[in-house]
Amino acid sequence: MISRKHGRLAQNGSPARTVTEEVSVKKLSMTLSSQNVALTDGTGTLAASVTNLADAAERVVLGAFPVGPPNSLSGSTGATIPDALRTIEAGATEQYTVKFDTTGATAGTYSVKIMPYGADQPPEDYAELGSVVNLVVPDTKHDGTRFPWWIVAIVAAVLIVGGGVLLAIHPWDPDSASQTSPVATGTEGPPVTAEAGGGTTTAERVPDGIVGLPLDQAASLLDSRALAYSVQQEQVAAGSVAAGTVLRVDPPEGADVTGPVLLTVAVEGPPANAPDFVLYALPECSVVPGGSLSGADQITIFVALRNSGPGPWTALVPFEITSDTGLRAAGNSALSTGSSFTPMQVDLTLLDFDRTLRFTAVADPANSIQEENEANNSLVVVVNMPPRMTEADDVPCSLG
Repeated sequence: MISRKHGRLAQNGSPARTVTEEVSVKKLSMTLSSQNVALTDGTGTLAASVTNLADAAERVVLGAFPVGPPNSLSGSTGATIPDALRTIEAGATEQYTVKFDTTGATAGTYSVKIMPYGADQPPEDYAELGSVVNLVVPDTKHDGTRFPWWIVAIVAAVLIVGGGVLLAIHPWDPDSASQTSPVATGTEGPPVTAEAGGGTTTAERVPDGIVGLPLDQAASLLDSRALAYSVQQEQVAAGSVAAGTVLRVDPPEGADVTGPVLLTVAVEGPPANAPDFVLYALPECSVVPGGSLSGADQITIFVALRNSGPGPWTALVPFEITSDTGLRAAGNSALSTGSSFTPMQVDLTLLDFDRTLRFTAVADPANSIQEENEANNSLVVVVNMPPRMTEADDVPCSLG
């Protein structure tokens, strides 16, 4: 539910009362075949699967909305959606085709938001369900001028002749190739000689005062001693230490070292009230021959996305599902409540039948949402694919 508060003033200017209007937001989810639209001769298509998660049939519209400043695309999106208004039964999924035509558009990258919304509600109430896709319009202009390769030939000839002159003046001495010059480095106090592999190596001393410095200052201090270093990160509680602060140095300050110094640097962890997304899957998968808009066979895996963290989350969560054979689909899902699951649909190829497939579903794959635990938001589903069937049917699947 979304609460809208409408306030009005009394004649004396003081607030008279506030009326709260409850607007019911329909439960929908959407999966797109890709976040990028491949254009051929200025046109391309995108498949969108919209699922009604409510307990009753809903009238749903799939719309395309421009993102960013005005552009040269037709209608600012270049998109047309046949049968955009449809009635979707409870728990059912409808397949839409979004057609793009960028003919006449200026070269560049355009962003378009694809969004399902209830036909009887304003689209802005469903803004969180939208997913932005990118259209790349190439620059097809070419003046036809050929590169002047004769310039390359002249330069090459000059280099060859010049190289011969240099060899004549300074003949190459093979013995000089093994000669090296000593490099002086500054040290604090007398140098310390350490035995290493049967030889001796001059060691440097790790300077004091590194711990607590920002990384750039610590790096400058080590550079001034000609000391090599590497960096590893350690997550700390939000607000406890400034990000980028050196927490530890190995070997410790004042120790003699002949190799790289390891700096442990703080990175800020999630806030105390962060969400934590966890995926669950039903042991039920289904395959529909020719079920995709492209005509490809399609598998549906039912996954529940839940928040097990201390912090609340009400917006959509991006997800991605991939297979060990290179299949991929992505979309956005609302958090699952009760027994609701999000159908994640992936197009199959003929080579994906009569074998075992491993699908990996990941919530927030780009880690764009700070979570309490970033390591537990993936799930592996193993599907034992039968030979290609001619009718829709369930296929055995289990957690990997």
